Amino acid sequence: MEKNNYWMTSNFSKTLSFLEFEERPESALFDDPKWVAALAFLVDMTGHLNELNTSMQGRDHLFPDLYDKVKAFEMKLNLWERSYCTECCALPMPSNC
Repeated sequence: MEKNNYWMTSNFSKTLSFLEFEERPESALFDDPKWVAALAFLVDMTGHLNELNTSMQGRDHLFPDLYDKVKAFEMKLNLWERSYCTECCALPMPSNC
């Protein structure tokens, strides 16, 4: 986990430095903690989706196994949503929270 945090911090700093060097207006977004939290959330979700996608590729996968993986991912999404809604984080969530 610490390795992932280092990667995120390192790439975050590099991205911000690049945007500031290029004098891009997007660099101001990094001053908003809510926007940074939303970005971190989207990065995490993209990682989880990539992991699911990778696990479903290749030969010798039976449909029931693929179905189980998708259903398990849906269950994880429901848990993350409930956890996220109780933390009252910055991202807008569906009205059913």
